[in-house]
This record gives sequence, C-alpha cells and structure tokens, in this order.
Amino acid sequence: MSENATAPTNGAAQLSDDEIIALADAARDHLPGIRFVGRPLNFSWEGGNWFWKPDRNHEEKIGATEIFLVDLRSYSEIWKRWGRMDNGRIGVVTQIGGRRIDGWVNPPRHAMPEYDADLPASDDPWKEGSSLVLKRQSDSQLLTWTAVWSSWEGMAEFLDIALKQCRDHVGSMPVVLLESASDGKNFKPRLRVVGWEAFDEDASPPADPARGARLRKQLEELRTKYAAPKGDKKPSRQGDLDDEVPF
Repeated sequence: MSENATAPTNGAAQLSDDEIIALADAARDHLPGIRFVGRPLNFSWEGGNWFWKPDRNHEEKIGATEIFLVDLRSYSEIWKRWGRMDNGRIGVVTQIGGRRIDGWVNPPRHAMPEYDADLPASDDPWKEGSSLVLKRQSDSQLLTWTAVWSSWEGMAEFLDIALKQCRDHVGSMPVVLLESASDGKNFKPRLRVVGWEAFDEDASPPADPARGARLRKQLEELRTKYAAPKGDKKPSRQGDLDDEVPF
C-alpha cells in the first residue's frame, strides 16, 4: 500500500494522493474549458436593450429594475470556429477557451490557426468573445452573457469597477442592474453595481491553473489540425457574428 494511502476500518484501501492527482488530470482532459450556463443573455447595440432567450424561438426583454448577481470567477475568453456542420447548417465546429483565473488568455488572431492578414474580419471563420455568468435574483435563473465586438468595452468597464470594490466585500459578488449607454449613434452595455451578495451554490469553483495548462496544449493541437498546406484556398465566408447571435 502507498505511504499516502490509509486503510479504513472496513479494510478497503483509500485512494492515494498520487491516484487522486492522476484521476483529476483525466477529468481535466475531458472537461470543457468553458461551460455555457443557463440560458443566453444578449444585448442589442442598436436599441440598447437587454433580453434573454427562455428557448431557441422566444426572447424576453429584461426589465429596468430586474436585479442580477454576477459571478466574477466565471469570466472566460473563447475562440470559436464557424463552418458547415454535418447537417449542412452553419454552426460552431471547433472552439477553445477558458477562464482567465485558470490562466487562459485568448491569443491574438495572428496566433490562432488559419490566419490571413488580407482576409476581412467578416469573412474570418474564427470569432472571439468573452463571457460572464449572471443569476437573476428573483428566481435564480442562470444566464450567460457573451460580449463580442462593440460589447467588449462595456464588459471591461464593469470588471474594472467591480474588481476595485471586491476586497471590501469578501465572500460576495456584485449585484447589478442591466443598463445601456449611448455614444450618439449606437449603444454599449452597462452593468451598474448596486450592492454585493453571496452567489451561493451556483458559483464557479476557485482557480485551477492545471486546466489553463491543458488548454494551451489543446491550442497547439488545433494549430496542427488547421495548418493548411501552401497553395490551399483561403477560409471561406462563414457569415457575420454579432451581439444578437448566441455565442
């Protein structure tokens, strides 16, 4: 028996520390870097409205007084590759990403597969996003908000404000109202912090640096998978992605 194993009174051997580490590594190999939690939460940069989708075919507008908690640990960055799926439809065929607290940072576009400096962004099959998990206070409905393009600034401003305050609210997460701000032409999202509360049992787990290391290894595998021989045609147009599309 390993020195790290202990024998319980019923005679069965406990898992050793080495065994636990090996099995934890196996779990990380198969768990996704990012989990989409609950239902999609979207923001319209044209109208400045927030809405969520209780199902694929319906949208419900978020009320101005609805209160949400934000799970700061859930902040994640992701790259998704859009292409034609087996059923003939355009959808996500590959993705990679993870939480910043686990050590994952989205690489710049030139460090991702299939980079072509001459390809317009609208034709690029790879689309980048950042996400946060929120919980509606009234019914504990979990929602995932993914910021792309024009929404990034609003998410960054919220994080900057919340992280400056979080040390004064140990064990709690920001309570927010979902608003918008106009630049005279379009709108950007605004999460106004109005308090702090515990997120409770739905909160993201603490940081796991080993998961970030696994994701970096997976990125190298993706670069190999999508490395095109010289002379191959450029990536084909996959359709634009905007803030209205569930990321």
